[in-house]
Amino acid sequence: MVALLVISFLVGVAFVLILKGWNGPAPSGVLPPALVAPPAEQVEPGEVLPVSTGLRGAIIIDDMGARMSRFRSLAELDYKVTFAVLPHLRSSSRIAREATDQGFEVIMHLPMEPGNTAVYRPGKGALYTAMTRGEIRERLVANMRNLPEIKGVNNHMGSKFTEDPEGMAVVFEILAERGLFFVDSKTSPRSVAGKLAARYGIKTASRDVFLDNEQDKDYIEGQFREFIRIVKRRGTAIAIGHPYPETIEVLTETQAQLREAGITIVNVSELLK
Repeated sequence: MVALLVISFLVGVAFVLILKGWNGPAPSGVLPPALVAPPAEQVEPGEVLPVSTGLRGAIIIDDMGARMSRFRSLAELDYKVTFAVLPHLRSSSRIAREATDQGFEVIMHLPMEPGNTAVYRPGKGALYTAMTRGEIRERLVANMRNLPEIKGVNNHMGSKFTEDPEGMAVVFEILAERGLFFVDSKTSPRSVAGKLAARYGIKTASRDVFLDNEQDKDYIEGQFREFIRIVKRRGTAIAIGHPYPETIEVLTETQAQLREAGITIVNVSELLK
């Protein structure tokens, strides 16, 4: 009886091993199939796998809000620019809403007092150094109500206002209350934005390149090459352009240059400190 049970047990074990495809003990130094690492990814001859370089840039497009057609052209790029929308223009609210819905980052292009108001008019919703603290707060909050989607702010003009510590302090108090960041367009080398931002715990960054101070395609192409050069040297850079036809044309034609340079265009918020 005992012998019969032993024989039945051995037959059962043999049957299980046969089902599992066991071919006897593994040779010395050979791992069982379950412990063998999967084969490396096969690469076709001539195929180049993408390499992450860690190079990142942001492109802010200022003065948005007037024309939906310009927004739609920029939205067709194969990377995502950051839209800086002026408050209270005809299409400001619609552009901010549609850009957000499409996954773009939206910031307010906040009008501020320039150095020469006789020549340059910052537009509706502008902040001036002659305003009281209450007036600055009231106007900025009204601008924000017009663009509730914003994640941050950069200055439109503002070569005089960004030099004024008292006025900028009010702006930063409000940004801090709402958890918004500030990008200094650097319209003045004497801007106090960078120094004050740290005091109020606001994340900030500064523009590195203006792409289109001249609405000339050759000039814009040269500025775009400068943008790429700075990113390669420093690892990151911020460029600012405008929805000019020439700028849109250059951005469309230089998409391949960014890929070849290994540069990823990111939301400007990803480059803040």
